Amino acid sequence: MTPRPAGSKKSSAALKKFGERVGELRRSKNWSQAQFAEKMKTYSSHVNAIEHGRQNVTFETMEEISQALGVSIKELF
Repeated sequence: MTPRPAGSKKSSAALKKFGERVGELRRSKNWSQAQFAEKMKTYSSHVNAIEHGRQNVTFETMEEISQALGVSIKELF
């Protein structure tokens, strides 16, 4: 396996799947990315990167996402 250079934005399949699920849950609440970002206290560009699998997500961010959506972390997968 070839290591990716620092700052590489290539998405892994797991990040894409996670992001798709986050987007699905957000849309089920009829929230725009901007509305969701406001609830997470972040930028809509951050939400967009997560939903498109371009942002590696920490456990802390998973907690913020689950709290904003009112779901368990398990439901994010």
